[in-house]
Amino acid sequence: MKRLMTIVCGAMMIACGGNVSNVGNWSDERIEEWCESSEWFSELPMKVDGQTDRRRFVEQNVLNPEAWRAAYGFLTRSDLVDLPEGSYTLDDNGTFATVAEYDTKEDARFEAHERYIDIQYVMSGRERIDIAAPEAEKSGRTPYD
Repeated sequence: MKRLMTIVCGAMMIACGGNVSNVGNWSDERIEEWCESSEWFSELPMKVDGQTDRRRFVEQNVLNPEAWRAAYGFLTRSDLVDLPEGSYTLDDNGTFATVAEYDTKEDARFEAHERYIDIQYVMSGRERIDIAAPEAEKSGRTPYD
C-alpha cells in the first residue's frame, strides 16, 4: 500500500500560447539558475526531475505564480502524512490536492495532460512514474477527454 498526493494545478498550460514573460528567450543557463535558486526552490528545496522539461516548468511557474505558490505551500505543510484521504481546494483558480492510498497497478496505461499539470508526491511506499513526451505513445491512445 502506498500513500500518494496529487496536486492538480488548474488552468495551467492553457496560457502557453502567448508571451511567456520572455522565458522563451532565456538562455539554458538562466533556466538552470532559476531552477536552482528561485522562490520555488527556497520554499520547497527539491530538485527538478531530470526528465522534466525545465523550460516548460519555468514558463508555467512564471505564467501561473498563484497556482504554483498554492501547490508549494501545501507541500510544505508539516501534517501531510496525517491528512485524511480526500480532495483539498488550494486556491480559487482550480488548484487542488488529492490524497489517496492504494496498491500500485502492475499494468497501467499512460495518461496525458493537455490542460492541467500534476505534481505527484509519494508520501510512503514506492511508485514507478514514467515520463514521456505526449507524441511518444500514440498506439492504442484514447482521445483526450
